Amino acid sequence: MSSSQEKIESNLHNDMLLDFANLLTQEKSSSTININNYFPGSKLNHNKCLVLKIIANKSLQTTSVREILQKFWKTNHAFYVSVFTDDTFLIKSESRADTDMIMDGIPWIIKEDRYDLERCTLGKLPCDYKFDSVEFGLQIHRLPVENLSAMFVHEFVSQIGETRPVPVYEETT
Repeated sequence: MSSSQEKIESNLHNDMLLDFANLLTQEKSSSTININNYFPGSKLNHNKCLVLKIIANKSLQTTSVREILQKFWKTNHAFYVSVFTDDTFLIKSESRADTDMIMDGIPWIIKEDRYDLERCTLGKLPCDYKFDSVEFGLQIHRLPVENLSAMFVHEFVSQIGETRPVPVYEETT
């Protein structure tokens, strides 16, 4: 990493620490984080940002995280990584389609580490990102014919989590 990149990351980290110090002295209801501070010189669109928490037995540097993600995500546009809190990263993408593709691919397990993601929400505090659930698709094979109903599948899946309808795309001729 060049010294100018290190200086930028150091300044970003200092700005973030100031944000957090300010948050500690304010009422939570009025506290917000300006995510634009983490990527100076660019206007952030929260729809193109993700918050990442890596569940691993080791700590990772921002450059390592970026390299790992570039290898596995294979996005069509560039994305940038910044430290958000001690154990989370803020991901800024140049494309909403890329963030949608990333979220559609979860859960991400890379080299035995779990990468939990949430979409950024305007005004949401770093401590409010809980990473307490993961959205994923489930296929059930060899289900007995008598159980082939939406109601049975909904009741079955509801035992382990929330259900959400999957869009059905019909082929047009």
